[in-house]
Amino acid sequence: MVITVISFLLVVLIVVVFHEFGHFIVARFFGIKVLRFSIGFGPKIFAKQMGDTEYQVAAVPLGGFVKLSGEDPSEVLPEEEKAQSFSHQNVWKRIAVVAAGPIFSLLLAPLFFAGIFLTVGVQVATSEIGEVVESLPADSAGLKTGDRIVSIEGKPVQEWNQIKDFVQETQGREVKMLIDRGGREIETTITPELVTDKDILGDEFSEWRIGISPGGVETKPLGLFEALALSIERTYYYTELTLEVLVRMIQGRMSMDNLGGPIMIAQVSGQQASQGALSFLVFIAILSLNLGVFNLLPIPPLDGGHISFFLVEALIGKPVSLKAREVVTQVGVFCIFALLIFVSYNDIMRFFTK
Repeated sequence: MVITVISFLLVVLIVVVFHEFGHFIVARFFGIKVLRFSIGFGPKIFAKQMGDTEYQVAAVPLGGFVKLSGEDPSEVLPEEEKAQSFSHQNVWKRIAVVAAGPIFSLLLAPLFFAGIFLTVGVQVATSEIGEVVESLPADSAGLKTGDRIVSIEGKPVQEWNQIKDFVQETQGREVKMLIDRGGREIETTITPELVTDKDILGDEFSEWRIGISPGGVETKPLGLFEALALSIERTYYYTELTLEVLVRMIQGRMSMDNLGGPIMIAQVSGQQASQGALSFLVFIAILSLNLGVFNLLPIPPLDGGHISFFLVEALIGKPVSLKAREVVTQVGVFCIFALLIFVSYNDIMRFFTK
């Protein structure tokens, strides 16, 4: 429980601070006065005034906010303060300030991934066989746990991905494999079989397999450019996966029962922290990425909702009426509140049924 609470607070602190810092730093860049930088909502626990900005920690650690001068366009400001007012900036500056939060959330993922890859490298599955599935070609060919695949059709292999690629290239034709079994080399022939399976999203796919799983892992050190390239690749993968899940849920093609709220985040935070620093950092990166994607949805009061209003303003040449903004925002708040209740219900049901 202690690990869960501490890890949850640490996750919220890192993810929220980075997101809100995006709004903060871009607002300051444009000369907009930042009145408050808050971690958490509700009653104030700690606050310190530094310059124009009050930095505070609030009682409810489920987010944060940055309060800007002139956020409310109906607010009457003295003439000398308008230059530092958010609502008196041109529309593109306002879009930049609002978009900076989600963008910083999205940037946290590749930064964390790159740091991990540079520090500890990347784990790569070797060509050692871990499990042999009964009744599939590898079992029929006599392959055993602990065997190491040396080459396929004379082409040397060292990593598991090379084996997968070679097997797919066969398109079902018989191939020769050289196996190392305790220092003794054995040559065998295997004919891959077309197998239908389901991916992480539950979609069916077919691929050629011989019925083995990896049994060994080694750490491969990476240089700067390799780490950056791989971090971008991983970020793209998780972003695409997040968007695909989101679209499917909206379309009703995927159950929303898998959605989780604060309780689930706390539980997973504790689990990942217990598994080690690397797992914990990866979880923070993915959570920050999800926060960035979610906040870009065109739903008020999310950042994406505000951006939508500003884009309409840029298109028609005048701000959206306050009445229209209020109505749309109320609908958005209702949707967000309903979603929060739903995910909290999911959390509670998981807690009592696990």
